[in-house]
Amino acid sequence: MGRTVLAAIDDGDVPSCFTHVAVLAAGRIAAAGGADVRTLAPGRRFTFRVTSRGRADDAADALRSVAGSGRAVDLDHAEARIDPAVAPPDRLVEAVVAAGIPVDAAGFHPAWTAQLLD
Repeated sequence: MGRTVLAAIDDGDVPSCFTHVAVLAAGRIAAAGGADVRTLAPGRRFTFRVTSRGRADDAADALRSVAGSGRAVDLDHAEARIDPAVAPPDRLVEAVVAAGIPVDAAGFHPAWTAQLLD
């Protein structure tokens, strides 16, 4: 549309309509580019969480099959540290579902843009 919107977002949750982002840390650009975790920070690992009530151990096993890592955080949540270019989030969710484990929610935890600041 030829328009630029400047937004300050404290929680790191970038709206899906954004096509490009610049992440600032201590007044400097920490990352900039297309608003896609797979291309903005190649090679970087992010925490991805799957919520599956009472099945976190099973979900962690399924995550390990794709990402090479996975752990149960508690009874309901499993996490994996992933490079999204190597282990895309949709493949992680597919692996959990294919293992017969219901997924209540899935996503970066915290938001991937917030993790860029760590």
